[in-house]
Amino acid sequence: MELKPSEILAMVQTVATEKGIESELLFEAVELALAEARRRDFESQGTAGAEVRVRIDRATGDWLSFRVWFVVADAPDERVRREPRVDPLARPLLHGVAEEEPPESDPRDLDIACEKTLSEAQALNAKIALGQWYEEELPPHQFGRIAAQIAKQVIVRRVRDAERVAVRKQYQQRVGELLSGHVSRVTRDNFIVTLTGNAEALLPRSRALRDDGFRVGDTVRAVLEELEPEARGPQLILGRRSPDMLEQLFRVEVPEIQEGLIEIRGVVREPGSRAKVAVKTNDGRIDPVGVCVGMRGTRVLAVSHEVKDERIDIVPWHDDSAQFVINALSPAEVDSVVLEPDRRTVEVGVPEENIKTALGHRGENVRLASALVGWHIDIISTEEMVERKSSEDSRLRERFERYLEVDVDLAGLLVQSGFVNLKSIAYVPLDELLLIDGIDQVLAENLRERAKNALFLMMAQGEEEEEEPLAPTEELLALERMTPGIASRLAAADIATVEALSEQSVPELLEISGIEERMARRLIMEARRQIFDTPQQLATASED
Repeated sequence: MELKPSEILAMVQTVATEKGIESELLFEAVELALAEARRRDFESQGTAGAEVRVRIDRATGDWLSFRVWFVVADAPDERVRREPRVDPLARPLLHGVAEEEPPESDPRDLDIACEKTLSEAQALNAKIALGQWYEEELPPHQFGRIAAQIAKQVIVRRVRDAERVAVRKQYQQRVGELLSGHVSRVTRDNFIVTLTGNAEALLPRSRALRDDGFRVGDTVRAVLEELEPEARGPQLILGRRSPDMLEQLFRVEVPEIQEGLIEIRGVVREPGSRAKVAVKTNDGRIDPVGVCVGMRGTRVLAVSHEVKDERIDIVPWHDDSAQFVINALSPAEVDSVVLEPDRRTVEVGVPEENIKTALGHRGENVRLASALVGWHIDIISTEEMVERKSSEDSRLRERFERYLEVDVDLAGLLVQSGFVNLKSIAYVPLDELLLIDGIDQVLAENLRERAKNALFLMMAQGEEEEEEPLAPTEELLALERMTPGIASRLAAADIATVEALSEQSVPELLEISGIEERMARRLIMEARRQIFDTPQQLATASED
């Protein structure tokens, strides 16, 4: 095989244009390939371990090959050890003498075929010194079939590596962006997608939507989620299940988002089923929800269609947490909201006929709303909230009357002012008590002292102040046949989770007011279905 200068230049130019690879990387690949082929020729002639360097003129395509030796001491005990393989991409050598010493590396034995003793080297070039590299230009050479095949393999490998580097440089700043391509192959676990510029990406089925049945040739839009530089196949990993997917789709469909007039403040979703998007604008003339929905819903429908008709609720973001909770629960109507900032929980009262809408299918609506606002949301009926509030207020009034030795009016005033236990009175700043009408300095100090004495007495007697009742979890509320009223009664009996319910027996549930035998059996079985994985486990639990 004879590689002509014109062929080298044509090949480099063609591959660089088609693959988008820097021409310098291709020249280096050809140099490495030719050096490897020349080494193999030496081996076929009985000279194993010879070091060869090839240098190609970038302008003309002319190339020269050099055999290289490392100069060692005449005495074996004094020899310096270096890496035997010369980097073919290193700086060019002077005629016979290296321009500079090679970099230090881990010592290892050199093959005798790439060593010259100092006396041998100086006989050829007096300027050579110990530890330098000596080279001799090799005559033009016709490569054999095997050597030519090796050169081709090296070039292909280096071009492939260069392609991967180019792809990584092109996309490393685009993680999180929406990309578009065509499915080129389909496997059991992945969709192989060809992007613009012929870059290949991987869309794992685990990161695709459940109904994504793409076929070869189909157009795919997905978010670039990560790069895997060490992957042997495609290193661009796509995904269609993350909230970023929805956000990027809205940026495409809604120009006002691209222009900065509307801001997406939060996206949560259960992929393929339902999602909520919180939007905000600083321009009072713009309705952010209406703009994102579009004329006759065209914009939101375009996004929904892309994610397999996922239902998307667009809600206005609000600085006030209570109002944001109300917005997030849309389309449910909310009557009242009670926040507990310390626990980051919120109790929401909705009309009885609106509870199913507030909860959503299997609790989907309330779960997404909780994730969007960052608070745990408990849904109860308005009637039950009023009843519970009245009962709780009555209990607190009686407690304050008993321990603080105050009349019913003052006890009611403390309850209305937001005091929920003795500790809140014992350690509240005096200024806050003085803000209540009818309480002066003397009475405020007196109330705090009585509350502290009551707490000390309870501690001495081994009693503890009543804790707030448990709240039912979202998983418990999501059970089939579960209602907020039943869940509240269960939580009051310290059964606030699905796991706790699965451990109950029918007689134990019948002791709770308002629960009948048939209902008790159904609730327990449904809870156990959620806990136990196999029918055998479920049957064993049912027998217990």
